Amino acid sequence: MKRFTVSKLSVKTTICIKYKSTMNVFLVDAGKLFPLDQSVISKRVQDLQVILSDLADIPLDKQVLLTHDGRALDASQQLYHYISSFSLEQPVFLFSKSNIECHIVQPHVALPQDFNLQERLEKYLKDSQTCETLKFGADLAKDYHKYSENILSRTRQLVQDQELQRAGWAAVINNLDQVTVGFEKRVTIFHDLYDTFLKNRDDYSTMLVQFDEDVKVLSQIPLTKGIVDQMRDTKMIDSIRCSKEHGLGITESMRAPDPGNSPLDLQQSPNIHTLDSKKSEFISLLHWIEAQDSQNSLNSLVLQCSRAMEQINLSFLPRVQEEVDKVKQSLQAPGMRDIKGLEERLQQLKTLLGQTERICEEQAINANTIRNQQESFMVQGDISVLADLLVAHRDQLKRLHSNNRSLVEFYNKFAAAKAELSQNLLIRLNWVTHCQKAIWNCDGRLTMISENLVRVKRRFAILEQINVAPILYCKCLGEVSRRGDFTKQYKSWGNDLMEKTGKKKGRNVENGPHSTISYTDIS
Repeated sequence: MKRFTVSKLSVKTTICIKYKSTMNVFLVDAGKLFPLDQSVISKRVQDLQVILSDLADIPLDKQVLLTHDGRALDASQQLYHYISSFSLEQPVFLFSKSNIECHIVQPHVALPQDFNLQERLEKYLKDSQTCETLKFGADLAKDYHKYSENILSRTRQLVQDQELQRAGWAAVINNLDQVTVGFEKRVTIFHDLYDTFLKNRDDYSTMLVQFDEDVKVLSQIPLTKGIVDQMRDTKMIDSIRCSKEHGLGITESMRAPDPGNSPLDLQQSPNIHTLDSKKSEFISLLHWIEAQDSQNSLNSLVLQCSRAMEQINLSFLPRVQEEVDKVKQSLQAPGMRDIKGLEERLQQLKTLLGQTERICEEQAINANTIRNQQESFMVQGDISVLADLLVAHRDQLKRLHSNNRSLVEFYNKFAAAKAELSQNLLIRLNWVTHCQKAIWNCDGRLTMISENLVRVKRRFAILEQINVAPILYCKCLGEVSRRGDFTKQYKSWGNDLMEKTGKKKGRNVENGPHSTISYTDIS
């Protein structure tokens, strides 16, 4: 149950609306509430959409569902994932893209049945003064009271609908803010990537210029026997042979280098390995690098990097920034986020609702008075008071009719206020739709460019590794050689130590069990 309390002077009004279930869906643009069974919470969001497509006549692809805090419901998720967002006061907010796109809003404003009160009152006033007329008037008063109660119930619902429409609009703004924050983060990521690219642009150009020289150096550096044996075990040798047969990769690297121009002396290197001992099948460090990714050659890598350098130039950023600025400008449209005067309008409606309730109380008093007097007359049967009762009842029925007209006028004001708010929300929802489309279009472009910048950064990182590969490889060979020398010296020292230890132990065995070994003797 949801309660609103409105105070004006000495009048205090409480609005109470009961819900029949623990989960409700509210169609914001039309202002209509759909109470659902409690068992729906155990289903998926897409199951809820199917139910709503029947209840609200909205296609599945035209539905947008939001929680009160602006989170969009994912169709593949279970509803209980959002259970903390559901309450009697905070339903799921439903929006129809069809209504928004077609600029059509049909507010849910249904007039209660009037029971032909006007015609029945005219007939009562023309009837003769009989007991039947008295009973007819009592029944008429009862229907006036019933009609006023119906109007009051519908009026309360109209006020509640507008309260929920305000809450639904707040959910839309929250969702738009969340989308905007995500968009701004991706804009920041784009700027960081682009600034990094511009900062390294000269270095990238240098890498492309030096690439041919790097390939030449790599093609002259032979692999050691151990690496070649490892390549044979992993079948990388077959990949190299395939590249040679089909002319893939860098063709200049397929020929054995001139021993006189090689950075390493091929004539004096015992670890140099060739295929079938043929000079034309010399295996270089370049072969090993190309064999790491047989699907993509270094030629294609350089070509992709060169194209990226041409496409991403200094005039690229202003065009993207202009598009981003347009999106941000559309988000700052004046007077669109806040509905000015809505709070005051709702307060006025609540005050008017208080007046409606007081009129309904008066209707109840008059109707009860007529009914009680009619019942008392039927019990006592005093014909002498019939004429006076009929005169009094005519005045009371006229008063009931006058109050009824006031209630209808009040109801029309509530209905007009809801229709106006629904139309106002339609305009603003169109603005939100426009903003989100602009964000998605720009965001898609930024994402694509950012991914390209990341790929370019990775490709140039590979070129940088190729540039430093000869130095690292030679350093590794030097380290392997140093460790090999150290291992030989360590083994030699160990063998000498074992030999000396064995001789000393032999002498101690001969001298008896009380002899000891001194490390100084070993040294």
